[in-house]
Amino acid sequence: MKKLFTLVSVAVMAMSLQAATLDTIQVEGLYYQLNLDEQTATLIRLNTSSKYEIEDILIPVSVSHDEVEYPVVALGQGALRNATAKTITFAEGSQVKELGMQFIQAAVNVQELELPEGIKLIPQTGIHNATATNPMQMKKLVLPSTVDSLALMSICLPQLELLEFKGAVPPRIATKETNTWTQNPWQISTTNVCNTAKTAVVLVPKGAVEAYRNTEWIGDYFDVIVDHEKDTIQVDGLYYEINNFTQTATLIRLNTSSKYEIEDILIPVSVSKDEREYPVVALGQGALRNTTATSIVFAEGSKVTEIGQQAFQAAVNVEEIELPEGIKLIPLTCFNNATAANPTKTKKIVLPASVDSIARLSFSLPQLETLEFKGVTPPKINTFYVANSGYTQNPWEVSAGHVCNTNKEAVVIVPKGSLEAYKNTEWIGDYFTTIQEKESTPTAVEAVENNLFKTGVYTITGSYLGEDATSLPAGMYIINGKKVIR
Repeated sequence: MKKLFTLVSVAVMAMSLQAATLDTIQVEGLYYQLNLDEQTATLIRLNTSSKYEIEDILIPVSVSHDEVEYPVVALGQGALRNATAKTITFAEGSQVKELGMQFIQAAVNVQELELPEGIKLIPQTGIHNATATNPMQMKKLVLPSTVDSLALMSICLPQLELLEFKGAVPPRIATKETNTWTQNPWQISTTNVCNTAKTAVVLVPKGAVEAYRNTEWIGDYFDVIVDHEKDTIQVDGLYYEINNFTQTATLIRLNTSSKYEIEDILIPVSVSKDEREYPVVALGQGALRNTTATSIVFAEGSKVTEIGQQAFQAAVNVEEIELPEGIKLIPLTCFNNATAANPTKTKKIVLPASVDSIARLSFSLPQLETLEFKGVTPPKINTFYVANSGYTQNPWEVSAGHVCNTNKEAVVIVPKGSLEAYKNTEWIGDYFTTIQEKESTPTAVEAVENNLFKTGVYTITGSYLGEDATSLPAGMYIINGKKVIR
């Protein structure tokens, strides 16, 4: 009887250990192994013949086979190893809970990766590459709140700039002592060029900064650990909002107590906080509104790509403004001032080639003399028809007949070859009296010889400069964003 029981037990155990019924399918260049018993799928590899053709990999919530949906629950070992794709994205609602070793090893072209909720472990050599000549290019990695453990050598990213942990509780950091060093998640060896960059900013949830700073191999490895809060700093009488998430700065306002003392405003390429540089990428709403400065200059190499409504509203003393390349939209009431008693004195505006849209009521400059467009293609001109007044709001007018409407006699300067395009653009060609193509820019010597410069304050960009810049006559100049007195 005992022998019979033993045989039955062995038979039951053998049945329970029997391999699952598996099948393999290919979907959009990716192979999935289907567990037909559990009705789940694991991404196992790329299609070898087409892997170099796939630029964007989307890992779906599920794959279909014989009219059955199989949730994709895992990425197998080496699943996307050596992928040449530029992006790897998990579909919204992803069911992936497990990652195999080397799941994205040597996918060198991927710049950003966000792993889905549900994943607990980042495995050994998971996001890893030890090839010095062709290192991983990933700059941003987002780990879900469910991650509770990082294995040895799991993340080796020499170009990493931002590492975001979504979990309020820091994960467990696996380490192993050897004769020469302590193996950890970030390093292949102590001096390997493919180790994770210590300069990467670690971004954590609000209130979790101290916990991460006190976690060994996080707090003592990375230089900067911050949360999602925004900080405000003051530089040269201007306030900037620091965005810890994007690691950028926005100019938000003037210092109220000193704004009447600032004659020349220079918007820098970046501002510094805690020995770190934050590119200035935007001017917030009303950032320089009501400034009494006489000049506003963007430093050479400016990173500003966005300006808010009323950014320069009522900056009445500024006679010239040149916006930097990268800005696409001139927003509502940007250069707008409706005060007849104190109109804006701006005489020259230069718009970069990147500007592709101008909002209604964005300019009201009664003393404007020159409006230069650098773009070959005219921007879109936004209007709004006010039915009860029969008036079409446009970029240049406060209202019909208003004394602060933009001067129609201002000369519009456009790139060579684009004259007809601008003349045929509604609310440019039928608003301004004169549109002409831009003449070639003189050198500093030519400008001096032809008396184009006189003693005084002039804004000069790189096209004027060279070895002959010293030929400029005595005076004060703003040369490439820097004040120079000769």
